Amino acid sequence: MFRFLNLVLGLIIILLQVRLWFGENSLPETRQLARQIAKQQIETDKLGERNAELFAEVKDLRSGLDTIEERARYELGMVRESETFFLLKGSTGTAVMTEASLPSVSLPAKTLSNDTPSSEANNE
Repeated sequence: MFRFLNLVLGLIIILLQVRLWFGENSLPETRQLARQIAKQQIETDKLGERNAELFAEVKDLRSGLDTIEERARYELGMVRESETFFLLKGSTGTAVMTEASLPSVSLPAKTLSNDTPSSEANNE
């Protein structure tokens, strides 16, 4: 009888160990889920920071015209009537934007490049 009881308890322990290591909600699966939660938390924090930046930008856009003017200048290339816009291409291929204030002179925007001579240089 005692031997039979030991055998049953041994089988129960083995079955519980199998479930612990290989069954549903096992230890390896729990560790993997904890790693996924940590990754998702990092991504959520990054997106939260980005949302805060975007919220601040929306607030600035709603409150003042300076931000709208800055975006129009640098993203759309818009220029005031009394200004001329020059886009200079650097040797690395990056564009450098500058603006020069010219009173009462309104010229169209020109693109200057180091690689190709401008049509005005050919006419001279």
